[in-house]
Amino acid sequence: MLPRRRRCTTIAGILLLATATGCGGQQHAAPSPRAVNASEANELANVRFLNLTAGGAQVGAQLDEGGSQLAITGWVDWKKELLYAAFHPPGQTDPSRTGLLQCTPGGLGIRAAASAAAPPLPVPTDGWNYRAYSSTATVDLMCQMVLQLNSDRPDNASLLQQSGAYWLSQQRLGSATVDVIQGPAATGQPTPAPGQGTIRYWIDTQNGKLLRLQAKLGATTTFSTFDFTYGTVPAIDTLPPLQAPASSGP
Repeated sequence: MLPRRRRCTTIAGILLLATATGCGGQQHAAPSPRAVNASEANELANVRFLNLTAGGAQVGAQLDEGGSQLAITGWVDWKKELLYAAFHPPGQTDPSRTGLLQCTPGGLGIRAAASAAAPPLPVPTDGWNYRAYSSTATVDLMCQMVLQLNSDRPDNASLLQQSGAYWLSQQRLGSATVDVIQGPAATGQPTPAPGQGTIRYWIDTQNGKLLRLQAKLGATTTFSTFDFTYGTVPAIDTLPPLQAPASSGP
């Protein structure tokens, strides 16, 4: 069983997974980027709380690995802290880079698959390789970031306003109007200029849900893009080596 790692507990903490060193919606005319106002800070502060309230979402991602890309399709269950997905190079079926992954806060499992357009259910139980998280591998950073997009309470909106969060634009994403907000500076890091940050939240202005996340992971200099579709998440079994250790009690 892999050791359980301590979870990141703030929006600013998630920035530690995205360093300075996509797929976009339809943009229309908007004012210049500026510091978030109180309403926009509240939107950002509620993102992780609303994710936990929703329970989970379907995930579609284009993961930039610094010169190559992986397409990722699957589900995240924020209540179980579980990500289960298929991956493959966009438009390719290279068997060496096609497979399944399952992630929990304690680590991840990877399994080869001849065809991985979508993760099969039930979860296959054989052929998995397990490991603890690397501090540099893009896939590992992606898993940790997606799992950390939940909280049992809103973040502190006032602190987000003071930490360098910027409203960048308002855009259309499908049928939704979204505020695109640059995340605040990571703790102890200088505040990047508007448009120069490493993470962007695309937040539905009607219901406050996070519809898209863009992040520069690790040493990459281009954004990986994650789209979230909220709804019923299928029952997904956590692979035994990735399950959290049972509590020993008081």
